Amino acid sequence: MAHSKRISTGYGKNHKWVVTPKPGSHRKLDSIPLQIVIRDELGLADNAREAKKIIREGLVLINGVIRRTHNFSLGVMDVIQIPKIKKNFLVLPSKNGILVTETSDAGAKIKLRKIVGKKTVKGSKTQLMLSDGSTQIADKVKCGVGDTLVLETESGKTKKVLQFKEGNTALIVFGVYSGQVGKIAEKLPATSASKSLTKVGELTTLSEYVLVVGEEKPLIPL
Repeated sequence: MAHSKRISTGYGKNHKWVVTPKPGSHRKLDSIPLQIVIRDELGLADNAREAKKIIREGLVLINGVIRRTHNFSLGVMDVIQIPKIKKNFLVLPSKNGILVTETSDAGAKIKLRKIVGKKTVKGSKTQLMLSDGSTQIADKVKCGVGDTLVLETESGKTKKVLQFKEGNTALIVFGVYSGQVGKIAEKLPATSASKSLTKVGELTTLSEYVLVVGEEKPLIPL
């Protein structure tokens, strides 16, 4: 089993090992394993053994699906539901890394996924590649790369499309401004020498670091 030293992950020297996230829909550096969320972030277990038991018994749902793997990787905008204690949580970015915060029942019913690519597949249909590694067929949905799909957590059906355009509300999910929220003020196209940039409020960052989370205001509590 793969492990990581706590000192290398920012936990200090008190305990030597933490579990390494299993490769999945999020990059290793941008994710946190489920066991650590249950034990350290939410305080629902005193040790790794208790955390693993909670997970193995199927008491935790991630994005509407029961996950029984203790090193399952969670990333930004993943929804955590624990029906037994009637609580829901959302994984958000912050300047110090990943933040797990409690959310409402309504907030847990949707998940936001950025469109990171598009391609034409069999039947002349358009397939969307999303930020969590999943794909969707754009059936009668007008959207482009950079837009955000508002999906039902359990069914995965598209409820709404949030366009990546000036005036909409966005969250910076990576980089030095991670966790900052503001209105999209300006979009600067890519050039042969630089990547596309976006101005969120007074902050300028890479467009790939920006996630549209609402129009006049965020659809989820931030």
